[in-house]
Amino acid sequence: MFEYRFEDLNHATVLSLSGELTLDEAISDLRNVLLEKLSHADNIVINLDGIKAIDLSVLQLFCSAHRMALTSGKSLSLSSYPTLFMKAVRNVGLSSLVCRNDIWRAECLWPELSMLPGEN
Repeated sequence: MFEYRFEDLNHATVLSLSGELTLDEAISDLRNVLLEKLSHADNIVINLDGIKAIDLSVLQLFCSAHRMALTSGKSLSLSSYPTLFMKAVRNVGLSSLVCRNDIWRAECLWPELSMLPGEN
């Protein structure tokens, strides 16, 4: 099960996620939440501090939402990198190198892994 809450700040809407972010537990609801907020907010920051699990489907959803935001002239970013998140990103091989479009690469959701804390 996963939970979410929003906090509207002056500069951004913060989406704090907790629980299990997996295909079975969260993907459909999380997709709807992101689509709704992207239609109304210009800057969304996703806080991952409370997550207990994350899988490839959610990483792909974040990537898709990020591209949608950029295409719409909006911003979507991550505010924290828990160890289990970093392990998931490394396990599936995500980094700014996977961004095929130069515009997306410049603002890639997946920073260079060597710049982030965690195991190399």
